[in-house]
Amino acid sequence: MRYELGEPDESGKRRPIVIPNSEFILNVNKVIVEIGNGSNPFISQTTLQISVNKWGNIIVDETQKTSVDKIFAGGDIVLGAATVILAMGEGRRAAAAINKMLAEEIEKEKAVTN
Repeated sequence: MRYELGEPDESGKRRPIVIPNSEFILNVNKVIVEIGNGSNPFISQTTLQISVNKWGNIIVDETQKTSVDKIFAGGDIVLGAATVILAMGEGRRAAAAINKMLAEEIEKEKAVTN
């Protein structure tokens, strides 16, 4: 089925709505289902400074900061297979920590220029 964005609702969000009679068949040779239940070894193999545990998950502190300065992580790469809600919570914590770090850097810059 094909979709299009509907009119904005009371919150201002436009939601997808089905286009009537838009069903179609896509002929393919193979379908690869990608469900992330494991960590991507590419990260630990290419970024040796990032600490990972024995399962390849990135190790972070309470603010989601990794062992590399100014790099934060969250979600399945930290927790392993988890719920979307947990991953979103980690993303929010990381975003708050990044915001705080940037605000502190701005304050330091202001102090230096004054």
